[in-house]
Parts: sequence; structure tokens; C-alpha cells
Amino acid sequence: MAEATDTASARLGSVEEVSLTALGGEDAILADSTAVVVSPALPGLVDALEKNWEGLTRRDELIQVLRQGLRDPIGLVTFDRLADAWLSAPALRKATSRTLVQDLAGVASGASDPLVRAAAMEKLLRIAEDDPAAKYQLIASAMSIDPKATPAQAIARIVRVLGAAYELSGDRDLLVVLDAFTANDLVADAVEFERALILIDMGLDAKTESEAVENLTAAREGLGRAHRLDPEHLEAAIYRDVLDCVLLF
Repeated sequence: MAEATDTASARLGSVEEVSLTALGGEDAILADSTAVVVSPALPGLVDALEKNWEGLTRRDELIQVLRQGLRDPIGLVTFDRLADAWLSAPALRKATSRTLVQDLAGVASGASDPLVRAAAMEKLLRIAEDDPAAKYQLIASAMSIDPKATPAQAIARIVRVLGAAYELSGDRDLLVVLDAFTANDLVADAVEFERALILIDMGLDAKTESEAVENLTAAREGLGRAHRLDPEHLEAAIYRDVLDCVLLF
């Protein structure tokens, strides 16, 4: 029987450069998979597999180890590092293209830590840059959030993700999704600001003058509310003052 310090999980957390050889090989990793999955050093396994991708003989089983770590993260930092490593590993990402979005959506909708849920939505947004269909999983995940029961820090991150999702897709239905987050008074200013940015874009893209004025006026009002809610939100004040000038003409 291997000593505790001689297991793949122990090596994963102690070696300077993670490689299959340093971890004892594929069999050693899988034999110790229960401990590997919950190791804070799990993200390092991604690079080790990526470097040896073509030579892996138990590839599917090793992918399942990573998927388990992704679906049941031990904490925000490990999840963030694992997901980032995954998205930066071309071979692994291609091999898991069908399941990665599903796994991240599951985390975004069901993780116990609200900040992990927000982080998963950020990863879905990155995927949506190449795969527009991921946007729908992102929206569904955001709609599963209870704004009143979720900490403001997590809500603020989700609101920024939704604003970025609009920039990426131009989907005006995101306004409705954002509206739900006004129920959390602690981030109402952030919601108003992101909504206003969408309304500005809609105003500038309007087909008629009346439609443009309507959207820009609504944006100006939202920016005013954002600044009243948080007087230190200087960006909202600047955008509002610019719209004041625009609407004079």
C-alpha cells in the first residue's frame, strides 16, 4: 500500500511542475481519484493531461475526474482556477464541448455558494463568445437566482455578466432578466446602470426619432436613479450628464 505522501493527490499538491509522470501515471491518479477530486491543486491536472493528450490511454476516465471536481467544487478559488484552466486547454475543451456547458450551467443554477454560481455564469459568458447557444444556459441560470436571498456581492457579479451578455448578443430580453434583480436593494444602483446602458444602445439603434428619444430618456432616468442610490457612482452621473446634452437637440 502506498504511503499517504506517495499518492497522486499528495503529489498533486506538492510537486512544483505537475505532470503525469510526477503524479505516478494515469492508473495512480484514478486509483486516488476520490482525493484528487477534492484537492485544491486539481486545476494543475488539466495542464498535465493537456500536455499528454494524445498519449492518454484512460482519457475518458480522467475527464470524469475533472468533471466531478467542476460539478462539485470545494470552493470559489479552486472552481475559478479549474474552469479557467479548462477553457484554456484546447484539446480538453474540444473533447468536452457537449458537456462543459451543461456542467457549468448546473453549477450556476445549483451550487450552494452564490459566488460560485456567479463565477459559473462568467465562464458561460466566455463560452458564449464562441458558442452563442451558451447564452440561453446563462440566462436560465440567472433567472434561477432569488435576488432577495442572494448576497449583494454575488448579485453584482451576475448583473455585470448580464450586461456583458447584452454587449455580446444584443438580446433585448435581457432587460427583463435584469429587472428581477431590482428586488435586492443593495445592488439596485448596479441594476439601474446596466439597464441604462442597454437602453442607450437601443436608443442609438432606433429606427425612428421618437423611439430613440423614448429609450434615451428612459436611460437618463435610470442613470439618475443609479446616482441617487449611490452618490459615489460617478460613471452613472457622467453618462446622465451626457444624455442631458444629447436630449437637448
